[in-house]
Amino acid sequence: MSFVDIHDRAMVIVDQAREAERTGDKNRRIELLRAAYQLEQQAARSLGPLPESEPTRTVLFRSASGLAFQAEDYQEACNLAFDGLTGNSPEEYATELLDIVTDAKFRLQLIGQNLQVPNNEITLTLRGPRVSVGLAPAKQTTLILRRIEGLLRGQVENFLKNKLESGGTDWPVGSAKRFEVFMRPVAADEFAVAFRLGLHEQLPLFSAISIGEQIIGDFMRDLRAAITVVPATLNRDRFTAAALKLEPDGKEVTSIEIASVVSGELISVRIPPRRGPAIEVGEAGRDKLSVG
Repeated sequence: MSFVDIHDRAMVIVDQAREAERTGDKNRRIELLRAAYQLEQQAARSLGPLPESEPTRTVLFRSASGLAFQAEDYQEACNLAFDGLTGNSPEEYATELLDIVTDAKFRLQLIGQNLQVPNNEITLTLRGPRVSVGLAPAKQTTLILRRIEGLLRGQVENFLKNKLESGGTDWPVGSAKRFEVFMRPVAADEFAVAFRLGLHEQLPLFSAISIGEQIIGDFMRDLRAAITVVPATLNRDRFTAAALKLEPDGKEVTSIEIASVVSGELISVRIPPRRGPAIEVGEAGRDKLSVG
């Protein structure tokens, strides 16, 4: 059987895994993904580490490593990525293999610390005359990062509160404190970082949709409403007030973009510079004027 035939068999199983994911059968999905990456690595290993085997060999190892990552076999994802790297590997594919290694090692480290991180994340991108690749004004950038962290933590608290009040779950009081907010750099033409939510321990699930997807989905939809709806028509709750404070100064940073893929849909919110005074909610719940 040729490597093409083996690869085709692996892709059929991947399609089956996607269907299992759609129906919420996580165990079946993991089982199928493991079978798929075993076949994919078999196809990759049938090609020798020779110049004439490229880029096919590296692409197959990239696919096998990525499938192992999706199957939550993070150590195997690392092993397959390293096996795919040779002196003949095309640079762009080698970079992708190293990215998988970075993410897999991050997951392994979190598992060792009894932390779990959902796949969903939001990406923050800054643009402006004083912004370049991996470089941004420290004061304003730090403030933006802290505000986004605060928004995410508030979203977690509201999410859990609503579930408790609706009787949808029996999560214990204080569950929000089990969440951590993580941040990682993102390769981009501007300054960009990604935020992820992590759990100190696994909380019970109440649907086929992951905790991370629900919280990040709610976060992005609420942010889009806060930024795109005419401010005068908004009920200025704490989230809306905090979201409006993300507006850049228009000098050092002229644009902020926050994006995430939620259930296959790309939600992207661009935040332009502030145009005037913004209303914020004080700690005691009283509105106060904040001049930008």
